[in-house]
Amino acid sequence: LVESEMEMIPRGWKVESAENIVNFIRWVEPWSKNYLGSRIKDSLAFIRVWDLLWNQITNFVLKDILKNKICNKNNILISFDWTVWRVAFWLEWWYSTWIRKIESELLNNWFLYFLFNSEWMQNIILKYAKWTTILHAWESIKYMNIIVPDKNNLNKINKKFDNLFSKMLNNKTQIQTLSNLRDSLLPRLMNGKVKV
Repeated sequence: LVESEMEMIPRGWKVESAENIVNFIRWVEPWSKNYLGSRIKDSLAFIRVWDLLWNQITNFVLKDILKNKICNKNNILISFDWTVWRVAFWLEWWYSTWIRKIESELLNNWFLYFLFNSEWMQNIILKYAKWTTILHAWESIKYMNIIVPDKNNLNKINKKFDNLFSKMLNNKTQIQTLSNLRDSLLPRLMNGKVKV
């Protein structure tokens, strides 16, 4: 182990500022006049902070408004305003300006997902978040330091966790499919339109 500005770390590992190795990408707000109450042809889910909180999608937006600026199932999203630091992945969607998509050339998405879900990172967010009429956590990014393994260890870790992250994605997709099936069948069962 060797000393670092944070704590003792393995030799060859390093401490990096999140600002230097992670991109926090903000999208443009489509505004509520463009929200659709349900999914129709050529629309995608529009995710707001409370959707991350409740894991429920309530709005959709036409794809032509989105101009192909969408997330895919592997992308990691984090809320920076209102209810801060909700971390999510697994859907194709457009997201609110209060949410950021995070990407890194150095770190895989699974690494980012578990790192930003960690209690340590959550504590940094809450410590430096500021109140106006709502809570804002954007400024906390400059206080985030990440301990990055050396390239050899990072490659070994990636091989193990890439598979786990793929399984998580598949499970999320199956859960969503089953939830949609339940939501479509239950009213029909209650109305007697479908019999068991």
